[in-house]
Amino acid sequence: MKRLLTASFTFLALGEAAFAQNEPVEPPILVIRGDAAVKAFAVNATTKSIRFKEKKNSVNYIDKSLSQVSVYFKEPKEFAEALLLYKSRNYGEARAQFAACSKRYKKFDEVPGNYSTLAKFYEMECARKMNDLVALGNMMEKFIATPLLNKDHQLQLEVNGIFWEAVQNKSWERLLSVANDPKWFERKLPGGIRTQVAYCTGLSYEGTQDPVKALTAYNTAFTADFAASEIIAKKAALACFRILKNHEDTKLAISLQGSDDYNEQLPGVFFLKEGGALLTLWEKSLGGGEKVPTEYLQTFKKYSK
Repeated sequence: MKRLLTASFTFLALGEAAFAQNEPVEPPILVIRGDAAVKAFAVNATTKSIRFKEKKNSVNYIDKSLSQVSVYFKEPKEFAEALLLYKSRNYGEARAQFAACSKRYKKFDEVPGNYSTLAKFYEMECARKMNDLVALGNMMEKFIATPLLNKDHQLQLEVNGIFWEAVQNKSWERLLSVANDPKWFERKLPGGIRTQVAYCTGLSYEGTQDPVKALTAYNTAFTADFAASEIIAKKAALACFRILKNHEDTKLAISLQGSDDYNEQLPGVFFLKEGGALLTLWEKSLGGGEKVPTEYLQTFKKYSK
């Protein structure tokens, strides 16, 4: 707000950017000079300046330094439609629409808060959620994050470049060294980011043959923020089912059932009970109506409540 009041001019850029170099944006932007507000039309921008004209059909252009002005963009219709698809978990269609939106508004992609950069960010998010980590890595290499204003978006890019890149390359030891660093281990993170970090950590522990620690990490992944991270939460839960079922202690406990050597203190019995509790959680909420695979249902059903 302080910046708004002290800036020489403030621009609220609204609407659509056209492909032509000097084609005005529709609908008009709002130019605020002190207490006066007038409509104008954004035309183009560079890293240092923005060009606009005060009337749509005017042949006179005005250039202002971005150090003197603030530019605010109204959400374009096509971005809003893509975001609705994204929130509906229709990531394939959303990804294509975000890509088109990013291309259409590209001439403003050097202005802070522009919708070309934001659309490209969400295009990468779609790739990540679709587990297309190769495409995510390729887009990350070319992405210029400076115009992003949201700190959580910047944090997501940091997670992409450290954790998801390591998963793509199966760099398990490197990922674990980062995950166990207090910077990340003790850092206060939004639930969705914590879920990602925990899931990637679980994959790394599996990759280094440490299933018990993987279970702990996966448990964090599906409890940190299930509502906002449903896809990863389900993957983490299924990974827990797999580890619990295939662990040698579990197999031993099952083989001893009905014999004099069976007792409730066996490590494998604990794993079976853990699987039963997870099965209950899956059926009540975690699965979202999706049935648990039959092999896990048969193994853990008698231990669920």
